[in-house]
Amino acid sequence: TTTTESVALLQQQQQQQQAVVVANIDPRRYEQWNSQQVENWLTGLESGRYRRYVHQLMSGFTNDAVPASDLPDLDQGILRVFGVDNHHDRQGLLRQLQRLRGSTIGEGGADEAEGHGTTTQGGVSSDDEGDE
Repeated sequence: TTTTESVALLQQQQQQQQAVVVANIDPRRYEQWNSQQVENWLTGLESGRYRRYVHQLMSGFTNDAVPASDLPDLDQGILRVFGVDNHHDRQGLLRQLQRLRGSTIGEGGADEAEGHGTTTQGGVSSDDEGDE
């Protein structure tokens, strides 16, 4: 039917737009990400593997004022509290989060990484103006 085809086309366009958005997110700059960038990154990870958790994760990040700079410091317990109930998904997501730290550390090593942890302006919790 025409409606079914239209819905399928719309979904395909949305997936393509999401892929472009995710492709434009630079993990080396995760510490400056806003909540929308964090959400887009999570949604696009591993072909959408963690998509079902994104809403709960974003709510948890916002409610607990977790800045983007703290993403690599999250652990399995926090991910469980924030709604990632599957053990394998928690492990996989934890690996992805920890890779963020590795994407920013250059020759400066850990000292360079520690210098970035103080900026919360671009963090996940920066969108407090509009409570949903």
